[in-house]
Amino acid sequence: MARSRFDKVSFFYDFVEKFLLKDYQGSLEIFDEHLTIQPHDVLLEIGGGTGLISKALKTKTKSITVVDLSRKMLWKVQDPVLTVLQANGTHLPFHEKSVDIAYFVNTLHHIPKPDQKLVLQETFRVLKEPGTIFIIEVWYPDTFTVRLFTKFEDFLVGKADHISPEQLTTILQDIGFQNVKTFYPKKHSWKYVAMAMK
Repeated sequence: MARSRFDKVSFFYDFVEKFLLKDYQGSLEIFDEHLTIQPHDVLLEIGGGTGLISKALKTKTKSITVVDLSRKMLWKVQDPVLTVLQANGTHLPFHEKSVDIAYFVNTLHHIPKPDQKLVLQETFRVLKEPGTIFIIEVWYPDTFTVRLFTKFEDFLVGKADHISPEQLTTILQDIGFQNVKTFYPKKHSWKYVAMAMK
C-alpha cells in the first residue's frame, strides 16, 4: 500500500490534537451530545488515524474498527480493544450491511474531491439498515489566520478539499441516505455535523 501523507506527522499528531488545537475534546463533546451508541453496536471509524476518538468511545460498545491509510498513524493506536485496518475508504474490507454506525472526524477534507463520494458510497454499502453515518467536518471562516493555518496544513499533509454542508447534504441524498441533517454545534462554530440514516 502506498505511503500516506499522514505518516510523517504521526509522531506529534496526538499532542497537537489534544493540547494545541484541543480539537479532540470538542469532537468528543459533539459525540456525547448528538450520537446515541448502544452496547451491541458495531462501529467503524473511517480515517481514524491514531484512534483518539475511538479510544474514548470504546466504553460504549464492544466492537470498534479504526480504518486509515497511514500505517504509522495506526501503529499509535496501541489498544487491544480496538481493531485496526490499513485500508482505503474507497474499498472498505467489510461485508455489506455489517456496521451499525460509521463515523468520520475531520476526515473528508483530506480525501481528494473525486474520491469523497466514492468513500461515502462505500460507507453506505457497509452500513446496516437502519444504520447511521455521523460526520464532523471543518468549515473555517475566511480570515487571514485561517488562511495561514490551512496553508501550513496543506504543507504538512497535502492540499485539503473542503466540502460545504450543502454540498455534503446533496451527496448523501444522491447516494440514498435518508433523514440527512447538518448543523453547527453551538460551542464549536468552525465545525459542522452531518448525520443521516440508511
